Amino acid sequence: MNLQGSDLHRATLKGTLVSAETQMDPKWRLVWEIVNGQANAKNLSGADLSGADLSGADLSGANLSGTNLSGANLSEAKLWQANLSGADLWQANLSGAELREANLDGTDLRGANLKGAKLSPGWNRFVDLSRAILPDGTIHP
Repeated sequence: MNLQGSDLHRATLKGTLVSAETQMDPKWRLVWEIVNGQANAKNLSGADLSGADLSGADLSGANLSGTNLSGANLSEAKLWQANLSGADLWQANLSGAELREANLDGTDLRGANLKGAKLSPGWNRFVDLSRAILPDGTIHP
């Protein structure tokens, strides 16, 4: 199957069948590997995962520093102890995500949805939360 050049933004790749012969952009193969537990997702520093559906993915302890996750769906994702320093999470969906003990220093969370997210105390010290939906459902100014 040839998916090279296909727009897979927001596509649900979890549970889909992809073989070594499937042709697809490296970004989307990485997303497929992450959501299907086929990737060593520990060092994803600087990766472009923008617009990816990573809902429910287990990225606990992963290095996501400087990663572009803008517009990504990370709802219910496991990001416990993940390094998200300097990551771009502009307009990302993090509703219900597990973010306890994650490093969020310098993270761009403008317009992100954090409703119901589980976070450690002091999580919001060094992040940009403009227009973000906070864990309690209120919108940050």
